[in-house]
Amino acid sequence: MRTHGGAGVPALCAQMKVVLFQQHKFELWNPPLWVAEQLQQRFPQLEVVHPSSLDELAAQLPDADIALGSTLPLDLLATAQKLKWLHSPAAAVHHYMLPEFTSRPVLLTNGRSTFAAP
Repeated sequence: MRTHGGAGVPALCAQMKVVLFQQHKFELWNPPLWVAEQLQQRFPQLEVVHPSSLDELAAQLPDADIALGSTLPLDLLATAQKLKWLHSPAAAVHHYMLPEFTSRPVLLTNGRSTFAAP
């Protein structure tokens, strides 16, 4: 497997854009800015963005390859034409089970069992 940057990351990941977005009423569920900063530092070949508002999210999603968050509005996801992977940190992903999303070739993963007892 070819890697990029000597970090053991597949070359396919080079030049990918990751959007980290979560706006939840429980502040502890929202990733702080340092999470995006650490991802960018650990994976410098990726472009990691952390929009702080829906307007910023709308500007960042159209060319995103990966999106992380459980509060991404479907109408904005429709603008993410390059999206290959959506990861929700929450177990519930039922709000994405609509034709507007399921008809697209986007991998959907979630945080199911992340905090489960072994």
